Amino acid sequence: MERPLRILVLYNEKQLLINPEFDLIKSFAQYSKHEIWYLTIYREMPEALDLTAFDVVILSYSVLLNQTNSAMTGELSTLFSQALQAYQGYKIAFIQNEHENTNNLRANILKLGIDTVYTHVPEAYISQVFPPKQFPQTRFMALTTGFVPLSQPLFDQLIKPLHERRWVIGYRSIIPPFWHGQLAREKVLIGERMQRECSKRGIAANINWKLSYGNSWYRYLAKCKATLATEVGVNVFDVDGSIRQHVTSLIQQTSDLSYDTLYENFLHQHDNKIQMNQISPKVYEAASLKTALILFEGEHSGVVEPNKHYIPLKKDFSNLNDVFNKLADNNYLQQITEQAYEDIIQTDKYHYKHFIARLDAKLSEVVATRSSVAATQSTMRYLNVNMFKNKSNFIPLLSLPTDKPLRIEQLSAYQSWGLEPAFINAQYNQLETLTLSFLGKQIQVALPRRIFLALRALRRKIVGL
Repeated sequence: MERPLRILVLYNEKQLLINPEFDLIKSFAQYSKHEIWYLTIYREMPEALDLTAFDVVILSYSVLLNQTNSAMTGELSTLFSQALQAYQGYKIAFIQNEHENTNNLRANILKLGIDTVYTHVPEAYISQVFPPKQFPQTRFMALTTGFVPLSQPLFDQLIKPLHERRWVIGYRSIIPPFWHGQLAREKVLIGERMQRECSKRGIAANINWKLSYGNSWYRYLAKCKATLATEVGVNVFDVDGSIRQHVTSLIQQTSDLSYDTLYENFLHQHDNKIQMNQISPKVYEAASLKTALILFEGEHSGVVEPNKHYIPLKKDFSNLNDVFNKLADNNYLQQITEQAYEDIIQTDKYHYKHFIARLDAKLSEVVATRSSVAATQSTMRYLNVNMFKNKSNFIPLLSLPTDKPLRIEQLSAYQSWGLEPAFINAQYNQLETLTLSFLGKQIQVALPRRIFLALRALRRKIVGL
């Protein structure tokens, strides 16, 4: 029987803002058959760490390879970068925002020697964004922007009948910068127009431009009969940052410059050369909560079908009356929400578990072709013992990715996302049974998992394991 691979997942705790990014990191420990470790890049790389202790290193979305500032923005420090360049094991990167500083992204993929890249660039455009001649040793895999959330037990508690929901339409979005182009601008168009229509028609709506995170977002969405969404992505590729600089300069010169004027005079020539249109993660979230979907017409990555899983809204809003008539019919809404729940949520295809199983199989195949990685004794002592000290950056197999049992300031940060402390520390508060020998008798003692693991690590240190 082959041993489980030892996999290190790098992440930046300051960049874990939206639920799909958070869920992806959790899913490695939740579903992988391999041994998963997490390390934050927000603090400096521990000197005692030797990456050769790991068979695979994964860079999560929160490690931003297209940035050039600091760890605060998700960039790898010099020590982390040097260690990854020297590391001969298998390297995987999950990337996003490929439209932004694309040249930096390309350079870092090459510099770090990434073996496999999971990208949001659709298959048809991968060779245009990442030319094969430039990346002969790197495999690029197209990946959608999300999967079914991992919070289904919570969703089961939150789901209410449609007639009991407070809001008819709910919507949360940011206002994207002008230089992101027309596809990103659709988030504003759908929200502003539907807000005006709901106000005019006297329909209870909660639409604003402040995002909610964590469980607070799910609780809000569960109070809505329906929500809005567009395809997501940015089709303006600013490979060197010059488009952003030019647009910013134009705005500074003309304070009342409108998006439409800017787009017509400049931005349109850079838009839609690459089609990044993807399904919005909100589709999976709404389907999980049996909240009806009103979507701008589009392909939505082939996951949902109009009038079967969602109410289609034309981008010129010419079918608004039809949309509001369907919205007033609870029987119709229940029909499409139940269909979406059955076809998306109750099948394995769109779940993290399915993706991780495929990733595990691929890793077992490709890593087996390389020389085995042996953990040095000093590194394994560091992993098994020092991870419980305040200076450590590690914690293995947790339901939430953190560098150690949460400090109070970290706990406060997670609480601001709407996550409960009990959920955060659930795995560390689970009881473990410790068997002790005392006066020739076997005594079993139930201890919290954090204490059990600490005692086990101490024993290993004492006996020199």
